[in-house]
Amino acid sequence: MRNIVLLGLQSSTNLGDTLVFACTEKIIEKILASHGVRDLVPVSCDMYGEECYAALAELTAAPGDADENGVRQARKEMIVSRARERARAYITADTAAVVFFGGGIIKPGHSLKLGYCMEPYLRRANELGIPVMISAAGVDGYAPDDESRVFAEILNLPCVKSVTVRDDIELLKRAYITSPEIRIGKVPCPTLLCRELFPMRPRKETGVIGLGVIKPKKMAEQHPDFTAEKQIMLLDGIVAEIEKRGYRWRFFANGLLSDHRFASDFLQSTGRNVSEETVLPNPQDVQRLLEIYHTFDGIVASRFHVAVPAYSYGIPFVELVWNVKQTHFAKDMHLEDSFFNPETASPAQIVDRLFENMAEPPPEAPVNPQDTIDELERFLTAYAGI
Repeated sequence: MRNIVLLGLQSSTNLGDTLVFACTEKIIEKILASHGVRDLVPVSCDMYGEECYAALAELTAAPGDADENGVRQARKEMIVSRARERARAYITADTAAVVFFGGGIIKPGHSLKLGYCMEPYLRRANELGIPVMISAAGVDGYAPDDESRVFAEILNLPCVKSVTVRDDIELLKRAYITSPEIRIGKVPCPTLLCRELFPMRPRKETGVIGLGVIKPKKMAEQHPDFTAEKQIMLLDGIVAEIEKRGYRWRFFANGLLSDHRFASDFLQSTGRNVSEETVLPNPQDVQRLLEIYHTFDGIVASRFHVAVPAYSYGIPFVELVWNVKQTHFAKDMHLEDSFFNPETASPAQIVDRLFENMAEPPPEAPVNPQDTIDELERFLTAYAGI
C-alpha cells in the first residue's frame, strides 16, 4: 500500500510539536477520506527518533570540562547518521509523498541541528523522485553560516513542490527559496484548528488562572539580561496581582521537564508549597495538554502552543514574548496588546490585560485556518494522485 510520510518533531517532549503533528495527521486523514482514497495512508516519522534523542541527551550531559566544539560536532554527526538510516527506512518506493508537518524547523543554530537533520530526508526523496511539501513551518532567522547554506540548498531541491509557512514568509523568500518552481504561501499554524480537530466540552468557570512556564534559558534567547532571578520576580508580581483580584493560580508546562522544573524552582524560591494545588503534573500527551488549558478561566504563558490552541478554543490569554514567532502571530491575529516584553511590562499591565480579555468576547480570527487545509489538499491532489 502507498503511503504519505509525515516528518517532523513528533516525539519531542515539548507537546506543542506533537500537537502540530497530530493536527496535520488529522487534516490529511480528513482530506483522504473526503476524496474516497483508501490505498494511501499517512505514516509518521519523527526526524530524530527516541534512540537519537536519548543519545543526544547523553552528549548534552557531558562533563563541564568537555570540549564544547567536540560535543557540537559529535551531536551533528549523530543526527546526520541517524537521519540517513531513518530516511532509508521510511522513504521508499511505496512513498507517494513526503510532508514535513511544520513547527519551527527552518531555524539555523538550533541545538538539534535541524537543517542537517532534514537534509538526508530531502535528498532521499529527491533521489527517488518523491514530491515533498513543507507545511506551515516556522522560519526563524538566517545567518551566513554552513547550516543556513544547507537550508538554502535542500529547500530548493527539485523534489520540493510546496513550502507554506506560519510566520516569516518574507525571510523565506529573501534568504532561502530561489526556485521559481516552488509554490510558496503563508498559512496559519494547524493548531489553530484544535477546536474542530480536538473537540472539548464547554469550559466552566473555575476561578483559577493558569501560569504556563518556560525555562529561563529559553526566555533569555531574546532577552539575554532577563535572568532567572528577574523572571522569578516578574512571576511573583503576576501571582500577587492575580491574588489581588480574588483568583487562584496554578502553574503548568507543555511537557518539557525543564519547564516544569522551573515552576517548582519558583515556588521553592518564593517560599510557596509545591503541590498539585500550585503546579499541575506534567502532561504526557496532547489530549491531556488541551484538557489542562480548559481548566483555567484565563492563561498567562510564554509557549507559542499555548497561545494558538487557546485562541482556537476561545480561552482568554496573554503571552510573554521570547521568540519572533509570537510576534508574527500577535500581528497576524491583531493581538499585539496581549503580547508583552517581559523586561519592560509590569505585572499589573500583564494581569490587567488578561482580565480585560476575560471580560470581552473572543475576537473573530482575521486569518482563515482553512488555508492550511486547502494548501495540503492542493499538494496531495497535484502530486500524490488523490
